[in-house]
Amino acid sequence: MTGRLVEDVAADLADPSWRIRKQACAAALEMIEAGDAGLAPLGVVLLRAVVQGENVGLRNAALEVLGRVGERALEPLVSAYDEVVPSARKFILDALGEGGDARALPTLLRALDSEDPNTRAASIEALSRVGGPEAERALAERLRGHDPFEAMAALDGLERLRARLPYNTLAPLLADRLLRRGALPLLGRCGDPRAAEALGAALGDASSHLAGASVCALWNLLGANVDSEMAVIQVAAELGAPEREGLLHLLASDEEAVRAAAARIAIWAREAEALGAVSQMAADGLLDAEALAPLRDWGSPCVRRLLVLSEQEFGRSAGIALELAAELAEEPALLPDLRATLRRALESEDLRRAEAAARGLGVWAQDEDAARLVQAARRGDELLARACAVSLAHLGERSPATVVQALEGATLEGSFGAAMARVAATLPVERAQALLATGVTATDPRARRAAIEALGALDHGTRSLDVRLALMDVDRGVQTAAARSMGAQSTRGSADDAAELAAALASPDASVRAAAAAGIRDRADRTSIALLGSLAEDENVSVAVEALLALGRLKAPELGRRARAGLGHAQAERRKAALRALAMVGTPDLGELAQDALADEAWDVRLAAAQILAGLGGTAAHEALSNRLEHEPDETVKAALDGLVRAGQEGGSPTG
Repeated sequence: MTGRLVEDVAADLADPSWRIRKQACAAALEMIEAGDAGLAPLGVVLLRAVVQGENVGLRNAALEVLGRVGERALEPLVSAYDEVVPSARKFILDALGEGGDARALPTLLRALDSEDPNTRAASIEALSRVGGPEAERALAERLRGHDPFEAMAALDGLERLRARLPYNTLAPLLADRLLRRGALPLLGRCGDPRAAEALGAALGDASSHLAGASVCALWNLLGANVDSEMAVIQVAAELGAPEREGLLHLLASDEEAVRAAAARIAIWAREAEALGAVSQMAADGLLDAEALAPLRDWGSPCVRRLLVLSEQEFGRSAGIALELAAELAEEPALLPDLRATLRRALESEDLRRAEAAARGLGVWAQDEDAARLVQAARRGDELLARACAVSLAHLGERSPATVVQALEGATLEGSFGAAMARVAATLPVERAQALLATGVTATDPRARRAAIEALGALDHGTRSLDVRLALMDVDRGVQTAAARSMGAQSTRGSADDAAELAAALASPDASVRAAAAAGIRDRADRTSIALLGSLAEDENVSVAVEALLALGRLKAPELGRRARAGLGHAQAERRKAALRALAMVGTPDLGELAQDALADEAWDVRLAAAQILAGLGGTAAHEALSNRLEHEPDETVKAALDGLVRAGQEGGSPTG
């Protein structure tokens, strides 16, 4: 490597263009990796670049290289700390922090006692990058009686490290307004119930930054432990007017985390004015069911407020408010207002409000609502039609005659037909068949698919001719549904059904072939074994998997050859299906094959092998599972292995 090349890289590291500096960093790293003498030959160049103070871009580029070099930069930097002028030591500390090597801690800790404030500040920053218990203790020490600006920097560093400090260490800092903001997030992680009161009081602070930090800390404290949770709930319930006003202000924060935390605390505070924002955040996916659960304890005031909001808001937010009201309503006195609001919303031009109303009526619908739900399902919106269908199915369980009457004369077409087919399958069989027959001949393939699937779900009297004809439909999705329905019919199907299903194994569409193979498996139809054998090596993995499992269920003679080929396939799904198919047959060497599969590269294949071995039992299987448990890297498989091994031990000594 020539000196000229080093000079070129050094010049590029100082170039005004960040793109050229990036390229120079990459070149420098390549030079260092290619050498065998530490940082040589660029070490001197990089160290000089770090300690110079004129060109910030050059220094940052050098820091980036040194940070990525790792431990090879440690010794030169530590040695340089005492060699450079005191004013340049902060740059050495920056580089040590960038490297993140814990062996730099002695130098960083020594720098904390420097007379130069810039050096001390750089050491605090570097300690927060290196981390570890020793670094955290040193930073915590800077909180006691030192310069407030250094204490603030130490707090920021401790927050970056997600450190957990005792409440007694943090509480004295709250009196200092400069330090309070840095102390509040750490209070949220201290796990001490006493922190709840201080954090609650900070919600009313005039500074939105302090209030935001406080509400996020309260949220963290809420999940720390049972005692802290109870303390936060009590503080939330007892918030005064200024704190509640501050909480409502935080619901409009630009920071998503602050808004979400404020909503959670507002729910515990039973702050009715927050319910609009809560509904909107739930609609946006910022609040889950667990966060909304405390609303159940509010009682009727919450439900009534939500009903009002459902008519004031729009779109998904209105829908969430309405759904929450329907879910939380328990008092009989609320039901007339709830039903009236749901019925109005069902006719709303806002389709998302109407959809929420349809879902809400699932529990509270009365006989007179059946016709309303059918009419709403005809509006052409797929989501609304599905919601209406779910509620009609619930109503049909209580009052089937009402639903039959509401669907009298209906034709299953379009999104309405696709949704109502599922309702039809729950009706008395004669009415179900008549209604589904209109869906089988619908122009919309969605309705045809749904009708065919529903026919397959009928317990008896299935129109097998309609299902067979659907195998010749122009829509591949309808063909797939027909194949699945034939499988679901099992022994109820005719010989003609079996022949048509076998013919579907030759479909050019992979989903149809896979569904046909699954159908033959479910029907236990041995007449198609030869066709299934060729599909076991189909180019489509889903088809091959279904064929292998069908061969296993049918205990086909050729399974052994096909499955062993599958065990060596590159696709994990095929290997797993082959193993499970062999387990269905109980081949003599199943234990050996399963033990080999315990070392498979795919976690789900290893899991399947473990389950098969556990089912086989015996000393060899138990030892294989125990040995695998010691070396298993995947947590899901490890947990399963642990359970299987324990179950084997509790069942007594395995026997061969």
